[in-house]
This record gives sequence, C-alpha cells and structure tokens, in this order.
Amino acid sequence: MRKTLLLASALVCASTMMGVTVAERSKAVVKPAAAVGMTEMPLAYETFETMATPGTHAKKVAAKASPDDGTPKAFYKRPAGAFYGLISTLENNNYKYSSQYSPYVVGWPFKTATYEQNTLNIGENATYDWVYTVYDRETKQKVDKEAQGEKLVVNYSIKEVDSVPTLTATGSEGSAVYTINGWSVTGSGSNKAINKKYRSNYLAAVDYQTAFSNTADRTLWCTPKFRAASTNRDASNLSGGTYVSGAKDGDGGTTGRWFGRNHSGVDALAMAFEKPEHPYVLRKVGVAFQNLAFASTDPCDLKVKVYKLDAIPEYEASTSVYVEPGELLCEGTFTMNPEEFTSNSITNGILPFELLAPDDGSGLDIYIEPEIDFPILVVFTGYNNSTIADFTLTQGTDVYNEGFGEPCYLGRTQEDGSILYQGLNYFFSSGQRMGGISIYAEVAHPYMVWNYLTETGEYEFPVEGGEHSVEVYTYSSAEEWDISMADGSELPAWLTVEAQDKMEDGEWTGVTTMVANAEALPEGTAYREAVVRLHINGNSLEYKFTQGEYSPVVPVKGDVDNNGEVDVTDVNILLNIILGLDDAANYNGRADVTGEGDVDVADVNAVINLILGN
Repeated sequence: MRKTLLLASALVCASTMMGVTVAERSKAVVKPAAAVGMTEMPLAYETFETMATPGTHAKKVAAKASPDDGTPKAFYKRPAGAFYGLISTLENNNYKYSSQYSPYVVGWPFKTATYEQNTLNIGENATYDWVYTVYDRETKQKVDKEAQGEKLVVNYSIKEVDSVPTLTATGSEGSAVYTINGWSVTGSGSNKAINKKYRSNYLAAVDYQTAFSNTADRTLWCTPKFRAASTNRDASNLSGGTYVSGAKDGDGGTTGRWFGRNHSGVDALAMAFEKPEHPYVLRKVGVAFQNLAFASTDPCDLKVKVYKLDAIPEYEASTSVYVEPGELLCEGTFTMNPEEFTSNSITNGILPFELLAPDDGSGLDIYIEPEIDFPILVVFTGYNNSTIADFTLTQGTDVYNEGFGEPCYLGRTQEDGSILYQGLNYFFSSGQRMGGISIYAEVAHPYMVWNYLTETGEYEFPVEGGEHSVEVYTYSSAEEWDISMADGSELPAWLTVEAQDKMEDGEWTGVTTMVANAEALPEGTAYREAVVRLHINGNSLEYKFTQGEYSPVVPVKGDVDNNGEVDVTDVNILLNIILGLDDAANYNGRADVTGEGDVDVADVNAVINLILGN
C-alpha cells in the first residue's frame, strides 16, 4: 500500500537527523517462544503481614527494606512517565496466558528521555559513564553508544524505543555498575547460585521491512514500578512479587488477603502513575491476580476507575501518607464468570479492563482512550463479594525509591461509607514498602513528525501574505487533529491553519498536510508571530509563523501599535479588541497594558492616563 512506502521513506529521512536511531516494534503479538528467558507468571511467595498500629510509628525496618547497605551502588531513575515493559499476553483477550519479561524502559517516538544517576556511597570526584543500545538503520544492527555525565539524554526516533542503559559510577569510595537485569537461581543450599538472566533491549524482534505498516498498538502491559519474574534490582531478594495474608478472613482468622479478598474493610486497591515527561494514551488497565477460588457460580463485576491527581504524595519517614482522588477520567468493568474460569483451570493471569467515559446519565457506553499528561490514580474494586472465596494481587519486592512519590494505596471503607486511601509505606509493621502492586496499563505513544531534513518548525511569511504547507507523518488523519495556539487559545484572525489528508487512488497515504495562510501585514504593523500547536491524542508539534521584521527594541508601555509613541491610536486599537473588531494576538502582548492576562477597559484607562501624563 502506498501509505507504507511514503511513511518508510519520510521517516527514514527524519530519523537521520535525530541523535539516536532505534528499532521499530512489530504490531504482531509476541509469543513466549520468540524470546529467550521469558517465564510464565510465577507463583509468588506467601507473606504474612500485620498492620502497623494506626497513629504510632512502625517497628524497626528490616535490613532488606533499604538498598543502602553502605557499599557503593549505582542506580538511575527511570524517566518520568516512561514505563517498565514487562508482561505480554499470548492473545489480546486471553487473560489466562501471560508472561513476564525482564524489564526494560519504553520510550517515546521522536522525543527525548532523561535518565538521572542516583548512586549510593560512591564518594567524591565521581564520574558517570553510560552505555545504551540503539538500532543502526543502515547496517540493521544493534549498536552500543557511550555517554558521560550525571544525566543521560536519549533522543528516541522511529516510533517506540525500548532501552536498558548501563551506568558505571566511579568515585573515591569505589565503583559500581547498574543495568536492568532479570535473575535466576540454580542449585540449593551451599550450591545455590544467582545468575543474570535475559536482559531485553527490545521485546519484539526487529522487523525493518514491515515496521512502517504498523501503528503504535502493542499487546503489552506496562508499570511505573520495577517488577519482573524472580527479580528485584540487585538480586538480594529473588521474588518478583509477594501476595500478602494477614487481613481478616470469613472465619475471624488472619488468612484474608491485604491485596485481595478480605474482611478487614480493604475494599479498594490503588496504584499511582506519575506525570509523564511526554503524554501517552491510556488504552486499557490490566490487573494481574493469583490464588483465584470461588464460593459460588454467580458472576460478579470487578471494576477499575482512573482519577486525575494534582500530585502524588511523597514518602514519609515512618508513617503512611494518604491520597485524595481527583476528577474521574474513565472507568471499566470486568464481569468474572466462575464457570469460565474453573472449566479452564484459570487461577492466575491478568484481567483486561476496557475504559469507558464516566456515566453521564445517557445510558450509553462510550469507549475512550484518554491522553495522560498529569498524575493519575488507578483504583481497583469489587473483589470483596460472596462469589469470590480467594483472590489476590501481588506487591513487587523492589526497595528503590524512583523519586516520583508513593505509588501504592489500600482503600479502607470508613463508617460513613467513604474510602480512605492509605499508602503502603509503613502500613505494615515491617516498615518501608517501595514496590508496586500488580495494576498495569496498556499505553500507546502515537508519533507525529515532519521531515527534519526539510523542516525546521519555523516559517516567515512575506509581508503581502501567502500560503505555506508542511507534510506531517502520523497515523491520525485530519479529522483527528486539533489546531490552536501553543497556549490552547484560538488562532489570530490573520492566520488560518488547516489539516488536509493526502490521498492517492482514493486511499489516505498516511500523510496529512498542514496548510497555513497568512493575510498581508497591516500598514503600521512591523512584525507579528504565532506559535501554532498541532495536536493528536497523545502527541503534538509546534510550528512558529512570523511575518515582517522583528525589532528587538524595548517596548514602550502603552504603545500598542509599536510605532514608538503612546497616543489615541493605541486607545482605538484597544477599543476595537474589546469590541471584537481586532485581535490582541496581532500585537504580541502589547495590548495587555496592565499585565493582568486579558484586554479590557482597565487597559484603555491605563493608556489614557499615560497620554495625560498621570
């Protein structure tokens, strides 16, 4: 199809101007046999935990709860909003079969990502050396690149980019090396050995020829917390996740699940996702479960809700924190049919939740994929019911603080029926909890790019006006575009910008053209500009249009028309703006004389007072 060829040619040109060129992911679902080291989701270890007494400090923290044992250690922070790619399902809707990979970091197409070093006990005069893998598009081989400094900035290129940088830190107290690995254990007792497992830079095999015919879709569950089969960051505790008993059960005992079926009033489990460095599209929510057993054959509904957060609370030194859900963005329901699960011997797996817009009273189910550019809280409920006898999520064993705040919460029902969301850190008597619970997201990073060989993102219109077109490569057609000023406001009256799909033989080629038209520069106006935002769900570009000759002369307050004088002409311009006969955007901020953010009668009065010398 022509769409494939056009995109292949254009994106290869675009990628040559980026700092890093990387492998493309195939849309096809990756099967377990296709990757070395993939393991079926393991049975997690049972851990009995008692709740810390509310209002008091927790007991002494176990040594394993902190990564700082006094020895030199290297570690880097995952870029904000970049996920750990971990779990793939054999079939998109088959929640029985799921596999965990050694984790890697999922990047954004045509964006940068920043890794920050966070080493321990290295000492003075520290140096930081990085190695990261890219895909050489000419040789079609993976290549290691090197960099130095406290931060590594990777320029991601063609669509998804998955990477596992290696950091070597050296200082006066020694050196340490860190990368993301899986681990395995061989032997037992005195013969027990810990071995590094599969380190994945790319989940799917590189498929250069078909890469451009695929969208950003993936059947992959991602998490903002490090977890994988049989691993933590440094192999000191080889459990990929634990399921925790200790809550009340139906018989008054303590075999209930803190992260699942219980009688302790823990009716909700929540996972926070930090504000991303670049937006992403939330397609689905996945909940990984274990130890499933039923008390009846009645179907039951499990639910997720996704809320917007103002911020994620920071970890506290020796007490729990609380989070307050904000605006409800979307919600989903999974109807669990016991007969389906028992007849297929399903006792562990991952439940997919399609996301709907919040109920507006219309009775219509509207599937949505919200753009996430802020912190969110994903809440899972419905597991405490008469159908389910046993059901649990797991908590990861990672003990490193990523630096984005406390991600995990238990929702406890209060006497008035409301739910109080309490952080897991110091909720239990064992103290610190840095791991994430098994709530995942299926995300997409749709690309939007022009040819960097021919486009700089700026264009100067002639003073008599004219037209300028730019080809933009994306899988979002013109009808899916939003066009505005960079701050979200409407375009100025002198500029029109439209999106037009490029067609061949009745088919859309995958190329959409931005067509901009500018009116002639008015007499008396020396210069004007507009920064236009082209937006699709999950991505955007900015393009700067200018017209006339910019003069870096310090502006005179009240000189709206920029002619060097404050006079009645400036008053008339302000009146026309207030009456809707002119546009404040034509005057590059000079019309807002008072600096209050808008143009109104206060600006008129301010100019009159300047003319009168008041």
